[in-house]
Amino acid sequence: MKFQHQIAIAGGLLWNCLGGDAIQLDITSKDSIIAASNLAKHNMLAYYNGNLPGNIPGYPMDGYYWWEAGAMMGTLIQNWQLTGNDSLNDIITQALLWQKGENNDYAPRNWSAQLGNDDQVFWAFAAMDAAELAYPNPPSDSGVSWLGLAQAVFNDQADAWDSATCNGGLRWQITSLNAGYNYKNTISNGGFFQLASRLARYTGNQTYADWANKAFDWLVNTPMVVKNSPTSWSILDGAAIEGNCTNPTLYQWTYNPGTLLMGAAYLYNSSTSNATEKQMWQDRINILMNSTNIFMVQPITSNPGNNKMPPPNGLILTEVTCETGDPSPCTIDEPAFKGFLARWMSVAALMAPWIAPRVTSIIQASAQAAAAVCTNPQAPGFNQIPGTVCSRRWYQNWADGRNGLGEQMSSLAVFQSLLIPGTALPYTSVSGGNSTSMAGAGGARTEGPTTPSEWVYTFTVDAGQMAGGAILTIIGGLLPVVTSLWLLWPDGRSG
Repeated sequence: MKFQHQIAIAGGLLWNCLGGDAIQLDITSKDSIIAASNLAKHNMLAYYNGNLPGNIPGYPMDGYYWWEAGAMMGTLIQNWQLTGNDSLNDIITQALLWQKGENNDYAPRNWSAQLGNDDQVFWAFAAMDAAELAYPNPPSDSGVSWLGLAQAVFNDQADAWDSATCNGGLRWQITSLNAGYNYKNTISNGGFFQLASRLARYTGNQTYADWANKAFDWLVNTPMVVKNSPTSWSILDGAAIEGNCTNPTLYQWTYNPGTLLMGAAYLYNSSTSNATEKQMWQDRINILMNSTNIFMVQPITSNPGNNKMPPPNGLILTEVTCETGDPSPCTIDEPAFKGFLARWMSVAALMAPWIAPRVTSIIQASAQAAAAVCTNPQAPGFNQIPGTVCSRRWYQNWADGRNGLGEQMSSLAVFQSLLIPGTALPYTSVSGGNSTSMAGAGGARTEGPTTPSEWVYTFTVDAGQMAGGAILTIIGGLLPVVTSLWLLWPDGRSG
């Protein structure tokens, strides 16, 4: 692990002493974008201590759910690719391997009490990010590959496809004891679709493409997707299996059209020899882009005294279901969702370039707005940089005081998404990808505990981790001032 990252994690006293207040962002400057991303990344990592002695690698701090650490690792892998800063790679790899589970399928028995198909697939997305972006392969003695871990999750979920209720689809929860087992939600099924689409493009295996088409066709022909017009849909949260999924929950979330857009773009890009299929996915991409319109709002600039930069031109990404109330009723999960939409639509625009101007406008406006309200103090007890901690609501030009893990991860995602235009397409097995296929992995997922008493949380920390963590803790405590010098360095490199 690079020395300068441990310095960076220690704190940001110099930044604060120099009068740091808000994240200053110039969307035309790569250096400025990376500097803003570094600050958001630092404040996000305050919610992760899994690399420290006695803690669980790949698990966020108490109060947050297991899946969100998987999403964090995927965000950090993309940050590595876009900035070249590899100082977090040891932490990322440790987390991805520690949480792979007994069957190497991101279904560890310890987390059965909070394990849904959507939770599992976010870890698979991180593994897929690693494969597609040529992130350093796991150690040879781990017995796994990034691609193989993603394939294992796919095999688990394909085996769990439930045709006995609602004519198909995945249930939300994996364990029958969990609330939500009798619910089929869009993100589980849309996540499976995205994963299958990405595997189809990476491997060229038609089986994955067939499953992607099956999952998409099933979902969009349920009441969970309301076809408002030939060019726009409302993509709802999910539906209970009672009543054959005919009574959907009406909430709309940013990541639902986002995951479908991502998968559709992958299938469009890989449909090179079939003009009819390519046109079908192009039409669907257009519909899905229009389906995100509900999440774009005009900025509110009624408090100019707190405005740290000019109001952005354009529409701002907003989690309309929970952000716009007062107080904002978002749960602990939901502030992360719009960051996924920012990342996914930006990658989709690489593969479907006709949507790029629209996506760029949304990302630029949202990033400017997000940076303008990164003015919160540090959360009590967390090692953040006061005056740079990001808010939940980007559409208003004053900080709202809500500054958890999801808020920091979404802000990091939208900042680094500014760097995606012009980058290379995600790799495939024949275009630069070097992750080994393990097509038969997984597929042996057991239901897990059948009684609450079986939910036993255990973990072990070896002596090497204890010693390494102690050294890193000492370094972090001794060098807080140099931290901010690293944060001010444009790409986080040592030189």
